[in-house]
Amino acid sequence: MRCSLTGVVMKKVNAFCMFYILFVATTVFSVELPEIEVVGTSLLPGLGIESKKLPYDIKTFSGDSIGQESSIGLSDYMSQTLPGVYSNEVQGSPYQGDITYRGFRASSTLGASQGISVYIDGIRVNEPFGDVVNWDMIPEFAIDNVSLIPGSNPMYGLNTLGGAISLTTKSGLANSGINTKMSYGSFDRKKIDFSVGGKLSKEADAGEYFISFSHFDETGWRDHSAGEISSLFGKISRNTSFGSIGLMTYFGDSDLLGNGLLPSTNYGIEQSVGQTQGSGLYDDGRSSVYSHPDITRNEVGLVSLNFANYIDDNTELTGLLYHRYGRQKRIGGDVEAEFESDLGKYEFEGEFNNTKTRQNSHGLGLNLSKILGLHQITAGLTLDKSSMNYIANEIEDCELDFTRKVICSEVSESELTAKVSGKSKTYSFFASDTYEASKIFYVTTALRYNHTEVSNTLSTVDEEVQGLVTQPKEKFDYSKLNPAIGISANFKNGINFFMNASQGNRVPTVIELGCADKENPCLLPTGLQADPFLKQVVSQTFEIGVRNSFGANDFGIINIYNTDNENDIIFVSTDVNSGAGYFTNFGKTRNRGMDLLINYKINQLILTGSYSYLEATYQESGLLFGERSIQTSAGMRVAGIPKNVFRFGIDWIPIDKFKIGMALLASSDLVTQGNEDGQIGGEKNTIEKDTSVSGYTVVNVNMKFEPSKELMIFGRITNLFNSRFETYGAMAESVFNSKGDYVDNEKGPTVNKFVAPGAPRGFFVGVDYKF
Repeated sequence: MRCSLTGVVMKKVNAFCMFYILFVATTVFSVELPEIEVVGTSLLPGLGIESKKLPYDIKTFSGDSIGQESSIGLSDYMSQTLPGVYSNEVQGSPYQGDITYRGFRASSTLGASQGISVYIDGIRVNEPFGDVVNWDMIPEFAIDNVSLIPGSNPMYGLNTLGGAISLTTKSGLANSGINTKMSYGSFDRKKIDFSVGGKLSKEADAGEYFISFSHFDETGWRDHSAGEISSLFGKISRNTSFGSIGLMTYFGDSDLLGNGLLPSTNYGIEQSVGQTQGSGLYDDGRSSVYSHPDITRNEVGLVSLNFANYIDDNTELTGLLYHRYGRQKRIGGDVEAEFESDLGKYEFEGEFNNTKTRQNSHGLGLNLSKILGLHQITAGLTLDKSSMNYIANEIEDCELDFTRKVICSEVSESELTAKVSGKSKTYSFFASDTYEASKIFYVTTALRYNHTEVSNTLSTVDEEVQGLVTQPKEKFDYSKLNPAIGISANFKNGINFFMNASQGNRVPTVIELGCADKENPCLLPTGLQADPFLKQVVSQTFEIGVRNSFGANDFGIINIYNTDNENDIIFVSTDVNSGAGYFTNFGKTRNRGMDLLINYKINQLILTGSYSYLEATYQESGLLFGERSIQTSAGMRVAGIPKNVFRFGIDWIPIDKFKIGMALLASSDLVTQGNEDGQIGGEKNTIEKDTSVSGYTVVNVNMKFEPSKELMIFGRITNLFNSRFETYGAMAESVFNSKGDYVDNEKGPTVNKFVAPGAPRGFFVGVDYKF
């Protein structure tokens, strides 16, 4: 037999065809019947459908998997286990990382190009001001189930360019009693979770309740990187004559110090003068920070009212009303270099860039799901409205102490640098149908119409009046009709073939429209200058794949996909050190690749392997701006995304109550942001040099012991061999040498590769007790 994959992945993945051969061949050894997995087809609850009837593969896992023996939290669990998912440690905090899926990001960093939508019980939690995702504001201990939906699925609304993450919360009946979980380990990392749930009364159909509380804090493995998070979640439902009515509330706050990238290789370039390369702060110690403090304080509240009515066995009507608010304060301690022409040298000083953001969102949704003969139909509507207020100020003429901490005094000047208020409103209508064309063949179609209005009022800096001037109110309208169509076919021996084409869109947010003028760059997240029109992003995905179930828990999946993005919104820097830049549309980008996953049990061993191949490229010529201008060409790689990610796990279960396992994650190199063309230096003097971030391999060990149904003891060792690795890179100028002292004040800042250091070896233990 010859296995050859062509098209989007060509010969580069032929070596991995062995996985497909393995999961097909192993069907002859299995006598167990596979479990039937039922999933939803829209954001709101409704009648479930067998997953193999759908033309795409939804990855699901239990919320109980989060924060136990194999992960720290939700984003960490996904990056450790799900093919196609990659995470970096840009901020150096476990709850401030970036998640990419098939090259699309769900990031807490304002200005990052977002492409994944995230929902809790059908409520969108991408923040309206920038579509960012604050991972620290997700109530992890209240999560019952997580679904990762691939592609540009229109049923999952705006920002579903590369995928969607749908989180459903726990119910009182399924999680009755008291549950406590505590863990402690390296970096003084402590986490405690508590929940209680049950029936409202002894009556069979009275209703249920569920309450959870969580607290996390650590000193952090990097210098000056302590953080803490607290959350409170509550849920209650009551059965009535016309269905079930429920109330859900959630409140969370955090105080995190994330100190960003660290200068590594020093290429010694000042202005147009080339020198030999050297080392940076990272080489002196990976726990170092460039300057500090960099504090992010988040506060979120959510209240929702929902109902569900089973009209009959084949019809369900569900709906919700919600209100969500968010508050964020950022305090950024930075350092700047100013060339004083009269002195003929550089002066270095510290400054604070501070921002405050207030966001309020509310909306409603209605969902009808019905089985009608050979059709399973889902249809509904949503309405979402948001308001935002943002203000930024700058404190100058500050000093830095020996730890590079910014310290201001009474003579330091504070200046209001930007202010914006904005609103957005989106209404959508959607419908999907899965048609059973035969006993083995299914056709799924979907359609969603989105209409969004975005308006804002900006106050910009005017040097003549030495203050802020309010600009006229601007308003922008966006509409899009997004279709999807796919087929699924079930064959003998558990083999399932699927194919799907879909389209999604994302509209510019207030922050992006408020910073879209090349002639008036703004500081992120500390400035807004102008609001020219930006086009909406349109994403089209085609994927094809095979699923094979050859036992109760044994399966294999292979997907090949291609996603084309038109008018992607990117932030291009005009000055990396100050953060100045602007948002603009980039004509066309492409993400194409393959995901493969296999899970198989042999006696007391469970083997899991996955491989992801991804080409994320620019498809047109254009300019990017970083430490210098960069001319892109068709086929040039997008920064920050590895081509190859391989995972292998082996769990040994000598007895039912005990498991010990090992997990390996290997990533290939990735392109450094700001040097996509492989050139280093200024416009008149560039040096050809590979500045990519090297690939790495990390091994983790985990253990779980359950002496009784009530008690579980777990532990893990992360980065067992204490590997030194980096997960992201960007080119920028540094004012410090490798010892943390200022560079020569006559020659000035030097060009460095800044990297995101990976965490060192860590030991963690925990206990989970139910009573």
